[in-house]
Amino acid sequence: MSTVTDLVAGLVRAANEVETLQEAEARRLLSSALRTIRDLRMEGGIPPRPDNTDEAAELLEACYQLHYGVADAEGVRQALLKAAIMIRDLHILQDSRKPRLH
Repeated sequence: MSTVTDLVAGLVRAANEVETLQEAEARRLLSSALRTIRDLRMEGGIPPRPDNTDEAAELLEACYQLHYGVADAEGVRQALLKAAIMIRDLHILQDSRKPRLH
């Protein structure tokens, strides 16, 4: 398995176990997801949005809420799942652009 696949699996697993997830672990996962999203976007030539409509901003907000102790379990669950979906989609896009040998 690739690192990206492992991260997606970890995000989904954490979302399914959010009630027992430590805040520090949730922050670590979301921070790692944000870095991965940024890297996959850069590799794919996807420019950052200049406004606040970027879905990654919602993930950053969830990190802040965790940091300040005001996050609720459902919000964390949704952020973890959103991160997993974004990474999966970007990974599929990146993989589809690779040249294939016939």
